[in-house]
Amino acid sequence: MKNFNNDTEKIEFLRKYKLLSETSTDVSGFYYFYPESDTPVSCEIIGYEDKFETWAGIIIQIMQPTEQQITIHSDYLLDMKKRGRAYQKTKNTDPDTTYIVLDLETTGLNYKQDEIIEFAAIKYRNQESETFHELVKPTVAIPENITNLTGITNEMVQDVSSIDVVLPKFLEFIGSHKLIGHNIKSFDILFLNNACRTLGFSGIQNELVDTLPLARKKLPGLANYQMGTICKHYNIDTSGAHRALEDCRMCHACYQYLTGK
Repeated sequence: MKNFNNDTEKIEFLRKYKLLSETSTDVSGFYYFYPESDTPVSCEIIGYEDKFETWAGIIIQIMQPTEQQITIHSDYLLDMKKRGRAYQKTKNTDPDTTYIVLDLETTGLNYKQDEIIEFAAIKYRNQESETFHELVKPTVAIPENITNLTGITNEMVQDVSSIDVVLPKFLEFIGSHKLIGHNIKSFDILFLNNACRTLGFSGIQNELVDTLPLARKKLPGLANYQMGTICKHYNIDTSGAHRALEDCRMCHACYQYLTGK
């Protein structure tokens, strides 16, 4: 394999074989289609085997589904680049109808001091749903009032994973999808972002839908806007309230009533 000595040499090489325009300097945005696949994977040009006047044998590195290097004709790579961009353009214009309802249980109300002890989320896509649910072992004992409220005891979290194990899995589950929750902007997201900062992850950038202000607007005159009160208004079953997964189901039912979706 012949490597490029610097970015300038790489750019000139790609321009020669029309893989870059004369004005472009962006050497990313290349795609590879596996045989009999219509879905592209991103690839990086790392060198070449041979080069001639009109074509070259280019070496690309692919990371998915496994890391590997492939040699490809420059004309084929150009065609795949065009097909990949067309695919991404079509994909980006399709509305993402997937959304996630989430809820957390914590050791208290102060996101700077208290800890997450339960994650739950339900991903809704078309008529299907997928669930994420895990308890978390905190670094402090769960206060008695929290156990009385949620039913989560110190014994229940004694042998489960800590936040550094659970949070990455949760972030992978929610991805970049729209997040829905009750008081999500003033509670759940504050805890999530604080945990992300502590463990070195980027903060939550997802679109947020909070059913609390939705209820205040849709249902003026309620005694309060706790989720239990809203559920009672809509005759939604509240069995298992204050456990994260059941709260997700309740919140989703409220969301459907409040939005008509």
